[in-house]
Amino acid sequence: RSCRKRIIVNNNNNIRFMSSVSSIASKCGVTWKDAVHDEERERFLLHCEPSKLKGDLSKLGEDDVALVEYSSGQLDDGGKFVNLYHTWTPPSQRGQGLAAVVVQAAFEWAIENKVKVVPGCSYISGKFVPKHKERYGHIVIKGN
Repeated sequence: RSCRKRIIVNNNNNIRFMSSVSSIASKCGVTWKDAVHDEERERFLLHCEPSKLKGDLSKLGEDDVALVEYSSGQLDDGGKFVNLYHTWTPPSQRGQGLAAVVVQAAFEWAIENKVKVVPGCSYISGKFVPKHKERYGHIVIKGN
């Protein structure tokens, strides 16, 4: 199944994916398209109120946003990979599905950029990948 996408990045580092990919639903109404990719700090960020993700992203910490952090590297064949090693949702925002949504943003970015994913976080390897194997299984690689 092929999916054509277009990425729009505005001046606030917000990524908008234009795609036919179905979104994982959050209880507060945000989707992976509302996530912000903070490339400088190698993380994806999400909040129930997307307006809170405007401006200086370096000031946002784990008490403010749901996030997935990654490290990047190169495979032996020259391809790229990211190790999604940490997910977090602030206690005040838990139970709304934000972890799945922000992880979906990271996986969609990886597909768009032809990057493989190492599911280094137990939530991603134990819950997210098994549940979404049909959509994302082809980009998942196991770590050493």
